[in-house]
Amino acid sequence: MDLKKKITDKLKKKDQKTKEIIKQKAKAYDEITKLLLLGAGESGKTTVFKQMQLLYTSGFNEDYRKKLKPSISYNLVLACSNVLRAMTRFGYELQDDDSKKAAAVILENKRPGLSFALDQEIVDSLLLLSKSADFQKTVEERSKFQLMDSWEYFLDKVVQFPVWGGENWLPNDEDILMAPVRTTWVREKNLT
Repeated sequence: MDLKKKITDKLKKKDQKTKEIIKQKAKAYDEITKLLLLGAGESGKTTVFKQMQLLYTSGFNEDYRKKLKPSISYNLVLACSNVLRAMTRFGYELQDDDSKKAAAVILENKRPGLSFALDQEIVDSLLLLSKSADFQKTVEERSKFQLMDSWEYFLDKVVQFPVWGGENWLPNDEDILMAPVRTTWVREKNLT
């Protein structure tokens, strides 16, 4: 009988401790603020998420910056190719042979990949095309076709190639915030 009472007392103490731990964890969980971001594609959900991460954590680590490099470079070329396709739709034409060659370079390099990188030929082509009058007219009509909001930002940055966009470059915080990143999954980040 005495053994039964000891075992029962031990079990009651363990049960009480378990209940206290569960109660503490439930209280801690209830104190967490949860944020659900909903919206249409390219409405800024990921940008808000990146801003929160920048403000409330240690920011972006080197691995993340390295992983984002090909995406930023590819998006710049993709945006330029979107302008070129829109030019054709709008009936605009590139006037000189150099611009036509530059367009061919851009359209040939429109392949995404984990190793996509800018090179001098691509950068020179981007810059040459951006100075074309018909190209600029097309960009002004951006509401009629898909062009990333940060096109001008990255075009201004690519002038600094290879310091910006080159092999040894890592995106800074502003580059990361401006970079369009398509997210099709649920992201969770503890911001404590």
